[in-house]
Amino acid sequence: KEWVTAVVEDDGVGFDPHAPPGPSTRKHLGLVGMRERLALADGELTIESEPGHGTTIIARVRVPPSRK
Repeated sequence: KEWVTAVVEDDGVGFDPHAPPGPSTRKHLGLVGMRERLALADGELTIESEPGHGTTIIARVRVPPSRK
């Protein structure tokens, strides 16, 4: 199977991707919404980040087999 991959990186302040969402993020879909949308498209989301460093978001979606 083949994949389409999109990578977005920044050199911001980063965050702990395993920490529960704080009060200011609970009213936004953010990363939860991204994960849900990719799951619906048979894809996956990877988050690489840590406090004090930038963040990398990797979104992968399977390419359906071509119908000939």
